[in-house]
Amino acid sequence: VNLFFDNFLTFFDDSLLNVISKKCLELSNQAYQVNNGNIPKWSQVIETIDALPKCKVALKQPYICINGDSIDSELLMDSLQKLKPWRKGPFMINDLALESEWNGDMKWQRITKHIRPLINKRVLDVGAGNGYFTLRMAMEGAKRALGIEPFLLFNYQFRAIKSMIESPLNA
Repeated sequence: VNLFFDNFLTFFDDSLLNVISKKCLELSNQAYQVNNGNIPKWSQVIETIDALPKCKVALKQPYICINGDSIDSELLMDSLQKLKPWRKGPFMINDLALESEWNGDMKWQRITKHIRPLINKRVLDVGAGNGYFTLRMAMEGAKRALGIEPFLLFNYQFRAIKSMIESPLNA
C-alpha cells in the first residue's frame, strides 16, 4: 500500500518545497520498509477502504464527519477498528462515532484563535498523529496543510481517513 497519494509531488508545485519533495518521498518510503508484523493487517484496511465509494466530509462540532449514503457504516467501522488505538479525534462515520483517546476539538478550541485566519496559508503540522488537526486546518481553508508523523500506525490512520473523502482537501 502506498501511504502517499498520487498527487504528493504536485502538492508542492507552487512552493519552494518542490525542490526537496522527491527526496522526502524517497526517504519516507525507505523509512517505511521496516519489519513490522502489523503492516499486512493495516494495508488490508487501506485496500478495503480504497474499494469503497468516496464520502463527503464536513465539520459538525465536535466531529469531523464523513458521510456516504452508499457506505456500509459497520464494515467501514470494523475496518477502522483494526487501526486502533485512535489517539486523536473525534471522527464520526455516518452515524457512528470512531472512539479516540483524546478529544482534539477541545485543543482546537484553545488554539484556533491564535492560528486564524488559515485561508490560503501553508501549514506544517509536526507530529501530526492521524492528521486530525491537519484535516481541521485544511477544512478551515489552508492552501496546503502537510502533516509529518514518524509513527507508522498514525500514517495508516491518516491514509484511511483521507481515502474515504470524496472531494480532495488540501491535506
